[in-house]
Amino acid sequence: MPPIIDLAIDAHGGLKRWSRVEKVSACFCPSGLALTLRGQDAFSHRSTRVTVDASDQRVSFDPFLEPGHVGRYTPDRTVVARADGSIVEELVNPRASFAAIVGDTLGHEVHYEQITGEQWVENLYGTDIPFLSQHLNAAVPEHRVGGFAGTNDVVERIGGRRPMTVAEFVEKHRDAFR
Repeated sequence: MPPIIDLAIDAHGGLKRWSRVEKVSACFCPSGLALTLRGQDAFSHRSTRVTVDASDQRVSFDPFLEPGHVGRYTPDRTVVARADGSIVEELVNPRASFAAIVGDTLGHEVHYEQITGEQWVENLYGTDIPFLSQHLNAAVPEHRVGGFAGTNDVVERIGGRRPMTVAEFVEKHRDAFR
Protein backbone atom coordinates (compact mmCIF):
# COMPACT_ATOMS: atom_id res chain seq x y z
CA MET A 1 0.00 0.00 0.00
CA PRO A 2 1.16 3.56 -0.63
CA PRO A 3 2.42 5.24 2.57
CA ILE A 4 -0.44 7.77 2.64
CA ILE A 5 -2.96 4.91 2.79
CA ASP A 6 -1.01 3.27 5.63
CA LEU A 7 -1.05 6.58 7.51
CA ALA A 8 -4.79 7.04 6.99
CA ILE A 9 -5.61 3.50 8.12
CA ASP A 10 -3.32 3.79 11.14
CA ALA A 11 -4.90 7.14 12.05
CA HIS A 12 -8.27 5.41 12.20
CA GLY A 13 -7.35 2.44 14.36
CA GLY A 14 -5.21 0.27 12.08
CA LEU A 15 -5.93 -2.49 9.58
CA LYS A 16 -6.23 -5.20 12.25
CA ARG A 17 -9.04 -3.29 13.96
CA TRP A 18 -10.87 -2.56 10.71
CA SER A 19 -10.56 -6.19 9.59
CA ARG A 20 -12.96 -7.11 12.42
CA VAL A 21 -15.68 -4.76 11.12
CA GLU A 22 -18.53 -6.72 9.56
CA LYS A 23 -20.90 -3.95 8.48
CA VAL A 24 -20.99 -0.19 8.24
CA SER A 25 -24.36 1.52 8.30
CA ALA A 26 -25.36 5.17 8.15
CA CYS A 27 -28.46 7.26 7.57
CA PHE A 28 -28.46 10.23 5.24
CA CYS A 29 -30.92 12.45 3.39
CA PRO A 30 -29.93 12.54 -0.28
CA SER A 31 -30.66 15.68 -2.28
CA GLY A 32 -29.33 17.69 -5.15
CA LEU A 33 -29.53 18.40 -8.84
CA ALA A 34 -28.36 14.92 -9.85
CA LEU A 35 -31.43 13.31 -8.27
CA THR A 36 -33.71 15.92 -9.81
CA LEU A 37 -32.26 15.39 -13.29
CA ARG A 38 -32.65 11.62 -12.96
CA GLY A 39 -36.30 11.96 -11.99
CA GLN A 40 -35.64 10.76 -8.44
CA ASP A 41 -36.99 13.73 -6.47
CA ALA A 42 -39.15 11.29 -4.51
CA PHE A 43 -35.91 9.78 -3.21
CA SER A 44 -34.46 13.09 -2.10
CA HIS A 45 -34.84 14.63 1.34
CA ARG A 46 -35.98 11.31 2.82
CA SER A 47 -33.88 9.57 5.42
CA THR A 48 -32.25 6.52 3.86
CA ARG A 49 -30.14 3.89 5.60
CA VAL A 50 -27.17 2.61 3.61
CA THR A 51 -25.60 -0.60 4.88
CA VAL A 52 -22.32 -1.89 3.46
CA ASP A 53 -21.06 -5.40 4.15
CA ALA A 54 -17.35 -4.88 4.87
CA SER A 55 -16.32 -8.43 4.00
CA ASP A 56 -18.33 -8.84 0.82
CA GLN A 57 -19.44 -6.59 -2.03
CA ARG A 58 -22.98 -6.03 -0.78
CA VAL A 59 -24.84 -2.75 -0.26
CA SER A 60 -28.44 -2.01 0.68
CA PHE A 61 -30.48 1.20 0.63
CA ASP A 62 -33.62 1.35 2.78
CA PRO A 63 -35.87 2.89 1.61
CA PHE A 64 -34.82 3.03 -2.03
CA LEU A 65 -36.62 5.50 -4.33
CA GLU A 66 -39.90 5.18 -2.47
CA PRO A 67 -41.20 4.05 0.94
CA GLY A 68 -41.46 0.29 1.30
CA HIS A 69 -38.81 -0.41 -1.35
CA VAL A 70 -35.28 -1.63 -0.59
CA GLY A 71 -32.38 -1.47 -3.06
CA ARG A 72 -29.75 -4.21 -2.88
CA TYR A 73 -26.52 -4.50 -4.84
CA THR A 74 -24.09 -7.36 -5.20
CA PRO A 75 -21.71 -7.82 -8.13
CA ASP A 76 -24.00 -10.54 -9.51
CA ARG A 77 -27.40 -8.96 -8.87
CA THR A 78 -29.04 -5.57 -8.47
CA VAL A 79 -32.58 -5.62 -7.15
CA VAL A 80 -35.31 -3.30 -5.93
CA ALA A 81 -37.67 -5.23 -3.66
CA ARG A 82 -40.74 -4.46 -1.60
CA ALA A 83 -40.58 -4.87 2.17
CA ASP A 84 -42.35 -8.24 1.80
CA GLY A 85 -39.48 -9.47 -0.42
CA SER A 86 -41.34 -9.39 -3.73
CA ILE A 87 -39.22 -8.02 -6.57
CA VAL A 88 -40.02 -4.69 -8.21
CA GLU A 89 -37.01 -4.68 -10.54
CA GLU A 90 -34.04 -7.01 -10.96
CA LEU A 91 -30.89 -7.12 -13.03
CA VAL A 92 -29.00 -10.41 -12.86
CA ASN A 93 -25.30 -10.22 -13.62
CA PRO A 94 -25.42 -6.44 -14.21
CA ARG A 95 -21.81 -6.24 -15.39
CA ALA A 96 -22.41 -8.74 -18.17
CA SER A 97 -25.85 -7.43 -19.15
CA PHE A 98 -24.37 -4.56 -21.16
CA ALA A 99 -22.08 -6.97 -22.99
CA ALA A 100 -25.07 -9.23 -23.69
CA ILE A 101 -27.09 -6.37 -25.22
CA VAL A 102 -24.13 -5.35 -27.40
CA GLY A 103 -23.43 -8.98 -28.35
CA ASP A 104 -27.07 -9.70 -29.22
CA THR A 105 -27.21 -6.58 -31.39
CA LEU A 106 -23.95 -7.41 -33.20
CA GLY A 107 -24.77 -11.12 -33.49
CA HIS A 108 -21.68 -12.42 -31.67
CA GLU A 109 -20.40 -12.87 -28.13
CA VAL A 110 -18.88 -9.82 -26.45
CA HIS A 111 -16.52 -10.32 -23.51
CA TYR A 112 -16.78 -7.98 -20.52
CA GLU A 113 -13.68 -7.09 -18.52
CA GLN A 114 -13.74 -4.53 -15.73
CA ILE A 115 -10.99 -1.92 -15.96
CA THR A 116 -10.24 1.29 -14.07
CA GLY A 117 -11.08 4.74 -15.33
CA GLU A 118 -7.39 5.34 -15.96
CA GLN A 119 -7.11 2.20 -18.10
CA TRP A 120 -10.18 3.14 -20.14
CA VAL A 121 -8.94 6.68 -20.79
CA GLU A 122 -5.45 5.42 -21.70
CA ASN A 123 -6.93 2.81 -24.08
CA LEU A 124 -9.03 5.50 -25.75
CA TYR A 125 -6.60 8.44 -25.80
CA GLY A 126 -3.16 6.83 -25.38
CA THR A 127 -2.54 8.74 -22.16
CA ASP A 128 -4.32 9.38 -18.88
CA ILE A 129 -6.47 12.49 -18.56
CA PRO A 130 -6.76 12.77 -14.77
CA PHE A 131 -10.02 14.73 -14.52
CA LEU A 132 -11.76 12.26 -16.87
CA SER A 133 -10.36 9.23 -15.03
CA GLN A 134 -11.46 10.72 -11.69
CA HIS A 135 -14.96 11.31 -13.06
CA LEU A 136 -15.22 7.71 -14.30
CA ASN A 137 -13.86 6.29 -11.05
CA ALA A 138 -16.48 8.29 -9.11
CA ALA A 139 -19.39 7.58 -11.47
CA VAL A 140 -18.95 3.81 -11.85
CA PRO A 141 -19.67 2.92 -8.18
CA GLU A 142 -22.72 5.19 -8.28
CA HIS A 143 -23.92 3.40 -11.39
CA ARG A 144 -23.35 -0.05 -9.83
CA VAL A 145 -25.76 0.67 -6.98
CA GLY A 146 -28.48 2.00 -9.26
CA GLY A 147 -27.63 5.67 -8.87
CA PHE A 148 -28.36 6.31 -12.54
CA ALA A 149 -31.37 4.03 -12.78
CA GLY A 150 -34.01 6.75 -12.63
CA THR A 151 -35.61 7.95 -15.83
CA ASN A 152 -37.02 11.29 -16.83
CA ASP A 153 -37.62 13.39 -19.92
CA VAL A 154 -34.71 15.84 -19.52
CA VAL A 155 -32.69 14.50 -22.49
CA GLU A 156 -35.79 14.50 -24.68
CA ARG A 157 -36.82 18.03 -23.62
CA ILE A 158 -33.34 19.45 -24.20
CA GLY A 159 -32.43 17.43 -27.29
CA GLY A 160 -35.84 17.29 -28.90
CA ARG A 161 -35.93 13.48 -29.12
CA ARG A 162 -35.82 10.51 -26.76
CA PRO A 163 -32.39 9.04 -25.98
CA MET A 164 -31.35 5.87 -27.77
CA THR A 165 -31.28 2.55 -25.98
CA VAL A 166 -27.93 0.73 -25.82
CA ALA A 167 -29.11 -1.62 -28.57
CA GLU A 168 -30.19 1.29 -30.80
CA PHE A 169 -26.84 3.04 -30.30
CA VAL A 170 -24.85 -0.11 -31.12
CA GLU A 171 -26.97 -0.76 -34.22
CA LYS A 172 -26.53 2.82 -35.45
CA HIS A 173 -22.74 2.69 -34.88
CA ARG A 174 -22.24 -0.99 -35.74
CA ASP A 175 -19.01 -0.32 -37.66
CA ALA A 176 -17.35 1.25 -34.60
CA PHE A 177 -17.81 -2.04 -32.71
CA ARG A 178 -15.90 -4.20 -35.22
